[in-house]
Amino acid sequence: MEPAVSELQGEWGDDIGLTVSISGTEARFSDTSSVFKFQHSKDGLLLRGALLTGTTTQPIWSFPWGVERKWARITPTGTRDASWSEVFHQFKHDRLMLWQEMEKAMSSHDFDRISMVKHAWHKGHAQHMDLIQNQRDRLDVGRMLLPGVCIVHRKFGYRGVVIACEPWCNAPASWRAQMGVNGLPHGEGQAFYHCIVDERDRPGIQITFCAEENIEPAVAAFPIQSPLASALLVQCNVLGGYLPGPKLQEALSRQHAGERFKL
Repeated sequence: MEPAVSELQGEWGDDIGLTVSISGTEARFSDTSSVFKFQHSKDGLLLRGALLTGTTTQPIWSFPWGVERKWARITPTGTRDASWSEVFHQFKHDRLMLWQEMEKAMSSHDFDRISMVKHAWHKGHAQHMDLIQNQRDRLDVGRMLLPGVCIVHRKFGYRGVVIACEPWCNAPASWRAQMGVNGLPHGEGQAFYHCIVDERDRPGIQITFCAEENIEPAVAAFPIQSPLASALLVQCNVLGGYLPGPKLQEALSRQHAGERFKL
């Protein structure tokens, strides 16, 4: 078996919602009972009449008539680790509690408390959690990203505000294939964030799902203009950001208890 075929073994989903199972040199698609075999041409690897023009980690299959099909793993590397999910959500929960405590201290002008909370906030490490160094490093990268923090998208430049955090990209394979998530430098196993978008940058009510590597905290983005921000968040001028309102807090509590985030 040639290396490319070997690396494609397993379960995939494509950008129109089909599932593809690769076993040995055979492929089975969910839209047919037929079995397809890999073929070779002077241009490269062929399957079901399409040429592999992407990579084995981000497959793109190009048909002669110009149509492309993109694939993503059903279960990407670094996802569906229940213990990591629990650690991640606990860390974000603790950070949110600290964010709320900072607002209280600043609003009451408790300067001693402000100093102590700010030190803990900027330090950010999960020192009290029993973690290996790699896990600490992963948490540390996104320690400033949590519900209520305003952001700017590094690639597209729009402003927004985080409303929820995920330990990895838990979107369906079809969405991940469409968006090219498996082509991101830090992959699908990095943290992802649900963000309300500022309507001045993207008209209409929008919530995006962003990779950690693509967003950064931005106090200058505050305040965000969006009806969703007004409905779900409480504006806190002393923070240059927001705190979750009752509806969002309820959704976050359910997520912290192990349920999927849903408004």
